[in-house]
Amino acid sequence: MIYTKKGDSGKSLISGKSYEKCCVEIDALGELDELNSLLGLVKNNVKPHKQILSNIQNDLFIIQAVIASKSFNLRLPAPNFKKEKIWYLEKEIKKVEKNLRPITTFIIPGSNYTSAFFDYARAVARRCERSVIKFNKKRKVGGNVLAYINRLSSLLYVLARVEDKGKETFPKYN
Repeated sequence: MIYTKKGDSGKSLISGKSYEKCCVEIDALGELDELNSLLGLVKNNVKPHKQILSNIQNDLFIIQAVIASKSFNLRLPAPNFKKEKIWYLEKEIKKVEKNLRPITTFIIPGSNYTSAFFDYARAVARRCERSVIKFNKKRKVGGNVLAYINRLSSLLYVLARVEDKGKETFPKYN
């Protein structure tokens, strides 16, 4: 059965230990899961960046494994989240960014369907980053994970901009 009724009280049983569903460990894992699911939706609605998004989804599973191994009595070592994964995101950001004109103001999200998906994914990635930072204060995930999550929102931002195709809308502060 898919349900056990054991979580009805707001707790999850993991490796024989009870955890509040609102604890920092479960929260970080849930935020990563939401981001990964959203990227799956984006990937299937936005064709040009499918491989990049697939690579990111796999990386998010590794980050979840890092968090789970540091949180629960899984008796498994934390996977090594390599610096090369950060470099991959940075390379992709540079590749996309070189075709964008510089801007000095905020952009109103969603100038079209495709960019709206990336804008939303960026906002969720930022929320995910905040959860991982909170988790890191309790149990260290390592600088590579933190840097990766930070770069991820930057990559999603430039992908939204490239999909705007130069038709960004800027807020008017009057």
